[in-house]
Formats: sequence, C-alpha cells, structure tokens
Amino acid sequence: MAGMIGGITQTAMGTVGTIFSAIAGMKADKKLDKLLKEDPEYKSSLYSQNTLGMAQNLLNSRMTGAASRERNILGSQANSISNINRNATDSSQALALAAGSQGQSNQSFNDLEMMEGQDFNNKLNNLNQANTAMTGEHKDLFDDSVRRWQDKVNTTMTQYKMRKQGGSDIGQLGSGLSSMGGGRGSGGGSGGGMMSDKRLKHSYHIVGKSPSGINIWEFSYNGSNERYQGVMANEVGDAAFMTESGYYAVDYSKIDVQFKQV
Repeated sequence: MAGMIGGITQTAMGTVGTIFSAIAGMKADKKLDKLLKEDPEYKSSLYSQNTLGMAQNLLNSRMTGAASRERNILGSQANSISNINRNATDSSQALALAAGSQGQSNQSFNDLEMMEGQDFNNKLNNLNQANTAMTGEHKDLFDDSVRRWQDKVNTTMTQYKMRKQGGSDIGQLGSGLSSMGGGRGSGGGSGGGMMSDKRLKHSYHIVGKSPSGINIWEFSYNGSNERYQGVMANEVGDAAFMTESGYYAVDYSKIDVQFKQV
C-alpha cells in the first residue's frame, strides 16, 4: 500500500478522518435545519373544498322543477274557478265547487312541500358526505406530507452516519498502517505486512491465480480509485494476521503473489 499513501502517518489520517466526520456533521445539521423549517402543515384539498361548496349551494337552492309545479297548481286552480263561475247554476253550487277546487290545490301544494322536504334531506345528506370526504382527504394529504418529510429526515441521517463511518474508517486505517510501521512493505514480498482486509477495498475482481492456486485480485482501497493487485486476507491462511486496528494484513513473503500497483 506504499504507492497509495507513502509516508502518511497515523496522526495525519486521524486528522483527515476527524475533518471528514466534522464536514458530514455540518452538512447534516444544515439539511435538518432546512427540513425543520419545512415541517408539514395541515393543508386542504381544493377539489374537496369545491365539492363541499357545491353541496352547500345545492342545499340552499329549490328542488328542480318546484317553481314550475307551483305555477301549474295555481294555473289549474284559476281555470277551475273560472269554469265554476261560468257553469254553476247557483251560489251554493259555486261555493261547493270552489271549496273542492281549493282542497285539490291545497293537496297539490302539500305534495309539493313533501317532495321539497325530501329533496332538502337528500341535499343535506349529500353535504354531510362531502364534508366527511373532505375531512378524510385532508387527513390523508397531511399524513402523506408527514411521511415524505420523515423520509427526507431519515435519508439525511443515514447519509450523515455513512459519512461519519467513512471518517472513522480512515482513522482506523491510519491506526492499522501505523501499527505496521506506516504500512511499508515491498511489492515483491520482503516480509512486510500489507493491509489486505476486504472491508478496506472496493471495485475488486479476480484477474488470475498464482502457481500455488491463490486468487489474484485487482482492487482499489476505500477513498481512492487507484488500482492494485494482490490477495484477500481471508484466502491466504497463516500468511494473514490481525492488526491492532481490527483489520487483517498479509505477509506477502509467505505466498507466491506479488502486491503491486497497476
């Protein structure tokens, strides 16, 4: 790993890790502060409001055709009285016929009133349903906005934890390299240990095998895209050993694979 970090010391990498974590914390604080200012508010649905408004207007309107029915009743009554005046033979008969006509008109008006009463109840029920639907939709919209807001908060915290862990990993890597003399070791395998823990690598794949059958991997170390060839510590048995950092290293002098930058 000498080609990647050269003489970087444990203290230097620890400082880099601390700065990395601090920057991650500032970014998270800034995002969270913005999200707190966007705390979801209870908002109404324009569609539901319009539906409720139409139901209220409908409740205050007369039943369709009611005015026309009134005119027909009054017209029929007027025609009936006119016929009575023309055809009645005496006043007694005229009064009796007029009373009968008035009774029919009153019944027609009563029937119309009952129909309008039923129409009003239907409209009132429609208004109540619209109000219930609006309340439910408002609640659904609010709950959805809260969920979306919470998702943003969770995403921010997850990103922060990942960046903070990245800073911690940098510090641990520096500690591991320091415990091995700064990570020095020759590509040809002079007996020095090389950090070969899989957890410290990314973008790795097998590119061949050594004469003894050990897999030869190409990879990059976390935090860099420079490419190296070597082995994975979990595949080389006694040639691997645990460092104080908690990561595995490999003594390349014990295997027939050369560590090198490519």
